[in-house]
Amino acid sequence: MPEFDPQIQTEDIAFKESELVTCPKCARSNPPNRAECIYCGESLGVTAGTSARPSIRPMEEWELGFNVVAVGGDVGDFSAVAGYLGLESDVASAILGSGRPLPISRLETSEQAVAVGERLSQYGLQFEIVADTELILERSPVRLASIEVAGETIVFTPFSGGESLTVKLSDLQLIVTGLITNSRLESREKRNRRESKMVAETATVADEPMVDIYTADNAVGWRIHFSGFDFSFLGTRKSLVAADNLKRAVDRLCELSPQVVTDSDYKKLRSVLEAVWPTDTRRESLGMQRVGFGRKEFANTATTTNLAQFTKYSRLRRKFL
Repeated sequence: MPEFDPQIQTEDIAFKESELVTCPKCARSNPPNRAECIYCGESLGVTAGTSARPSIRPMEEWELGFNVVAVGGDVGDFSAVAGYLGLESDVASAILGSGRPLPISRLETSEQAVAVGERLSQYGLQFEIVADTELILERSPVRLASIEVAGETIVFTPFSGGESLTVKLSDLQLIVTGLITNSRLESREKRNRRESKMVAETATVADEPMVDIYTADNAVGWRIHFSGFDFSFLGTRKSLVAADNLKRAVDRLCELSPQVVTDSDYKKLRSVLEAVWPTDTRRESLGMQRVGFGRKEFANTATTTNLAQFTKYSRLRRKFL
């Protein structure tokens, strides 16, 4: 067996003792690229003195986190930001060059978010920390059944019934358009004591355009779905094609409210948002299913939707209007 040559290691890859961070709870030393203690989980606070990648734990869909939102600045080296956050360079470039306030990292605690933001500020980034709670994600926009224009006001009628709401056309503030993709993959497999064998897969995909409307005093907003909405307020402009009607509805609202801001960028930004706000995926086992005389197979389903992602984008756009 050949002897180990100490010259093969050309650089010291270990952290120096002076770089280690002492846990305030258990007093043990930790690498400076961790946000929490390896041993007890205590927060280690700000670690802006190192360019090592932060320890970012992938969060569950139901968890509430804190978003580092890029709001401006002059970042000269996108690759350095990408390397620090573990992103692809083109993703970091797209986020920072979008001209929109977009999340570039999502973390478990506000302390972690501040630490990451302060490190990114050294690259020239201007940022704000936005908690998930600020986006009011526990409340969905009110789905609309119809809109009626009456003089200088607009009447919103909810899809699920209840009282209609009248607001001034001059109070309309923001319209955000998006495309929701819902997919479902169902698979079946045979199982025995030795192996499992996939025997069938069925995939379905459905796209639905969507529009969110906000007023100056309403951060939850109203939502027009592609289906189930009465476009009668368009009058003679109403088309037989629902997709055309959705675009015409937005155009009509802009005509009635010249001050309203429109944002149609979600569709092109969706792929880069995946790095921070991934599409929701749910997997479910359906157990043993009868598929024929004397035959049973195990069935599973996987469903994905970007609905929550679009809602986050829409609410963030409203917050930074």
